[in-house]
Amino acid sequence: MTEKPQQQTLSVRISDILRNRLERARQMLADKTGEYVSTSEIAKQLLESSRDDRLEVVAMLDQPTTAMAKIRAKVAEGDRLSKAEWTVLAYYAQIGENAFSARTPNRIAVESTIGLLEAFLSLYKIRRTAKKNTDERYRFQLYATGKADQETEVEAIVERNLRALKKEGESMARKIAPARCLYEALEEEQFPSRERMNETLLPYWPILWRVAARGHFIHKEHSVPLKAAARAEQEGLGGAWGPGIPSVFEGGFVLSFAVGSESNLSLLLSLPEPRLATYPMAPAPMIAEFRAMLERWDSQSKNSLWNGHYFFGYTAQLESPGLQVWFRAQSNGVSFGFSQAEWASMRTLFRRAWEMPELQRAWQEGALAYGEL
Repeated sequence: MTEKPQQQTLSVRISDILRNRLERARQMLADKTGEYVSTSEIAKQLLESSRDDRLEVVAMLDQPTTAMAKIRAKVAEGDRLSKAEWTVLAYYAQIGENAFSARTPNRIAVESTIGLLEAFLSLYKIRRTAKKNTDERYRFQLYATGKADQETEVEAIVERNLRALKKEGESMARKIAPARCLYEALEEEQFPSRERMNETLLPYWPILWRVAARGHFIHKEHSVPLKAAARAEQEGLGGAWGPGIPSVFEGGFVLSFAVGSESNLSLLLSLPEPRLATYPMAPAPMIAEFRAMLERWDSQSKNSLWNGHYFFGYTAQLESPGLQVWFRAQSNGVSFGFSQAEWASMRTLFRRAWEMPELQRAWQEGALAYGEL
C-alpha cells in the first residue's frame, strides 16, 4: 500500500510592498470571478502559473497614474505595448464602461461601445487554443441567454450585438460589457506574438484610451486626471481669460473660455441681470456634468432632482409664477435660480458653444487627461 505524498506548506515572511501587490492581484481576480479569493490562494496561483505578465500588471497597478501615462507616451512615440500594458488599459476600460450612477451621469457613447466590441472580436479571432470556460464567460458578458445562445459561437453573438447596437443605440449598449470581455481575453488568453497583438488593437487605441482614462479617473474617486508627465494635479482658474476661443452670447448669458497648460479648459458663465454674477467652472469633469445636467435632467417637472458629484439641482414652485430651476455647487453651496425660459437659454448657449471647432479641439485634447466623461 503506497502512501499519498503529503502536501507541503511553505511559510514566507513578505514585505508590505509585496503584500500590497498580492492584495491587488486578489482584488483583480475577485472582481473578475465574483468570488472571494484569499491572499494565500492568489499567491499559490501566481507561483504555479509563473505568469510574468500577470505580475507585471499587478506591479503597474501599484502606481496606476504613472503606468497609464507611460502607456500613452509609448503609443505616441510609436512603440509597441506589452501584453501586460494592454491588460492594464483594458482593466481601466472595463471600469469606465461600467461606471454609471446619479453621480456619474454620462454613459460612454454608443460609438465607444461599438469600438470596444469590435476590438474584442478582433483580438478573439487571433487567440491561440481557447482556455477552458472562457467562451462561456464571454457569452455571459455579452448577455447571450437561453439555450439557443449557449450553442451559438461567440463571433456570431458579437456580430449580432453589433447590428443591434447600430439599430437600438444606448438601450442595447447598457446590456453588454465588451470591455470586460476584452480585459478577460487579455488576462487569460494567449496570442501569437506581441507584434500581432499590437497590429490587432492599435486601430482601436483612441477609443480604448478614452474609456480607460475615464475608468482611471473614476477609480481614483474624481481626484487624479492623467497628465502627459503623470503628474497628479488639477488646474485651478488662475490663468488669464485669453481670446483663443470666442465668447458665446444667448438670452443675456455670456460663456467665456480659457485653455491653460496641458489643455485644461475653464469656463466663465456670466449671468444676466439682475444677478450681475459670474460663475467659473473647471476642470473638465465638472464642465461635463454641468452639460449633462442641462441636457439630461427633467427640469420641467415639479420636485425633480439632480444629485451629481459636482452639482445638486432641483425644481421649485415659489411665489413668482412658473416653475423655477435651481442648481447648487456641491463643494461650496453657491446656488442660483432660473426661470424655465432662462434655463432653456442656458441650454442653447452650451449647445452653440460646443458646435464651435475651436472649442471642440480643446475639449478633445482634454479628453486625453480625463477620458470620456
